[in-house]
Amino acid sequence: MFNNKDLVSIKDLSAEQINDILKTAQSFSTLTKSKKTIKHLEGKTVVLIFKENQMRKKLSFEMAAKHLGATVLTLSTDNLKASKSDVLVTGQLVEQIGADFIILTHSLSGATRFLASNVKASVINEGDGLNESPIRALVDLMIIKSLKKDFENLTVLFLGDMLHSRVGISMLWALLKLGAKVRISAPPTLIPYKIEEDNVTVYHDPYEAIIDVDVVIVQKTLEDDVYEKLIPSFEEYKSLYKLNRDMLLLAKENVMVLHTGVVRRGIEIETELMEDPIMQINDHLFNGTAIRMAVLYLMSLRGGE
Repeated sequence: MFNNKDLVSIKDLSAEQINDILKTAQSFSTLTKSKKTIKHLEGKTVVLIFKENQMRKKLSFEMAAKHLGATVLTLSTDNLKASKSDVLVTGQLVEQIGADFIILTHSLSGATRFLASNVKASVINEGDGLNESPIRALVDLMIIKSLKKDFENLTVLFLGDMLHSRVGISMLWALLKLGAKVRISAPPTLIPYKIEEDNVTVYHDPYEAIIDVDVVIVQKTLEDDVYEKLIPSFEEYKSLYKLNRDMLLLAKENVMVLHTGVVRRGIEIETELMEDPIMQINDHLFNGTAIRMAVLYLMSLRGGE
């Protein structure tokens, strides 16, 4: 049973708790389709502390909270300094005005856990620095579960830059907890340090890595100049780790493909693949609302304040 005060990291959850969230989200998915509202969080206040450009996350959490009957307030972090003291002051301020739940996204790794340990309100991590993004990971897990039914015996490949992928890291921990076999294929400098020690198999040749996999999770890339000192050239990265049709022929026949961000067509995924039915990259908003409803609902069962 999910009975945590906060949701900061997938590492904090058991396989049972992850499955509990996914099961609850599935039950809420029919509610979001019907656009009905239940009053479970009536009288509660959900405060979103987000960057202005994170419209999809913001909209999804607003919809989730309103479906549950909560009052929603939004603050921008664009003018919030990247320091723990500013995070704490802001968090304590919104708690004083009546926040029961604080949803935080921040550029500082560890900001969410620091805030959660210093306020009574329930804190949910929507992405902190290069640390984790547990909510988005749960959204992708819901998509995988809808098609693959079970995670045990699945072989999942993370393709591309894992070093800068907080969504990928959260998904990796979740998949390992749920019994999947996990592979990574990326340049050595873009793989987290000692990740092999966590029962992850590392390949530098993507054509070898993709053989007989059930799911491919393509990692988003950052601005080209981020990679200047990490790889010989970004053009080489694209030529080696861009997902293409020839790679997919080596995977299982019913392989599915996800992406951890907004796809850069022709850079991370071959343009011709984007309309293929194996691509599962358009369900994030709908599933995202259901996952966020499930998290708020389950947290509220233990008090949520």
